[in-house]
Amino acid sequence: MESFVVDKESTGEHILPGSRYIGKMRVPSGCTNAVFLAAMNKEFKENGGISVIGSCPSVGVTGFVLNGGFGDATPYAGVAADVVDEFEMVLYNGTVITASATEHEDAFWASKGGTG
Repeated sequence: MESFVVDKESTGEHILPGSRYIGKMRVPSGCTNAVFLAAMNKEFKENGGISVIGSCPSVGVTGFVLNGGFGDATPYAGVAADVVDEFEMVLYNGTVITASATEHEDAFWASKGGTG
């Protein structure tokens, strides 16, 4: 749990009408759906936090998001790929990059599903 980085100051309008972000969480690589759900419960339960999460507890969050991220909460919270702000990734040559809407946009767009 100490590998998660929680930012409860980042709040705002969510992609679904009438819903709001109550914070953000940086998830470490290798994290499974079960561990992510436990971290969400620990950090955001008091505020009624909900996140899109997969139904299989042993699936990794990275693979879940890279495949779109559809789960039981999708009708209420959208798909996981929609709420990702950035990806930190290692390229084929060992270079570590951060892909977001403002840097390495092509890798960010492709990681969020490209054109679907």
